Amino acid sequence: MEAFKSNAIQVDILRDIKAVKAADLSRYDRIILTLGEASNESGEGYSKADINLSSLDLDLLKAVSERHNDVVAVIFSGRPLILTPVAQHVKGILQANLPGTEAGNALYDLLFGLESPSGKLAMTYPYHAGQIPIYYNHTPTGRPLKKEDPMYRYRTHYIDVPNDPLYPFGFGLNYGDIRIEDVVSSSLCDEKTPYLVTITLKNHGSHAATEVLQGYIEASSYSVSRPINELKRFERVTLNPGETKSIEWVIPLNDFRSYNKNMQWTAEKRLYQVKFGFSSKTTHVFTVDVKDSVY
Repeated sequence: MEAFKSNAIQVDILRDIKAVKAADLSRYDRIILTLGEASNESGEGYSKADINLSSLDLDLLKAVSERHNDVVAVIFSGRPLILTPVAQHVKGILQANLPGTEAGNALYDLLFGLESPSGKLAMTYPYHAGQIPIYYNHTPTGRPLKKEDPMYRYRTHYIDVPNDPLYPFGFGLNYGDIRIEDVVSSSLCDEKTPYLVTITLKNHGSHAATEVLQGYIEASSYSVSRPINELKRFERVTLNPGETKSIEWVIPLNDFRSYNKNMQWTAEKRLYQVKFGFSSKTTHVFTVDVKDSVY
């Protein structure tokens, strides 16, 4: 509150649903809706079976969103919560976690565009609690869902919610519009020849921003099950409007290795998928032929 007032922002605080229902919300340019958990609801010894928003929060969300069409939600929590109802009714979500004494100043800077958000989610946010456990580096199922036939019965999928989370690991928006313009990828990797890739990024937006480029691998086959995504590289890249920058990564053979069924530390001789993007839901995928003599 003090951070907003010190910057000459006129603010009214409506502390409960009764006050919200009694107020004329149309007189406000924007509504900042704060939801989530108190600090004593998470941490050591404070596990939860239900990570949905409280009924009070959901009632407040409904009361505000039905009477104003420019609402931004700030979520305070010590864990991923089910934010699907929030995402359906607000224009933006700022995940504040459980911040400290400078929270007011930080939130003001982010909400009013003085700084561009650059944080990424360190955990997966489920679409529905029934998807739990859900995480980016799970091992593959025997009958994975195929995008070309999403409703085939005998595949691993839900019939009432999406398979994908609401927000994947590594996800986070900013005020720029940074895109991957081009990727030049090698196709081989062995003891003498590391995997090489050059990724060109450009900010198409009108605001300077920082993006986090991420690189994952997936063993297309292996003697034991390995995760569908293994995070191997990430790099923060700050670009001004219109600026272009190329990132070069050298990924050695050791980054493709794991312990196989014979407890050998090896990549085996396999095809791998190398994936790039701005979250674990990657956008650019390349096949690499990996050869390891330790096999």
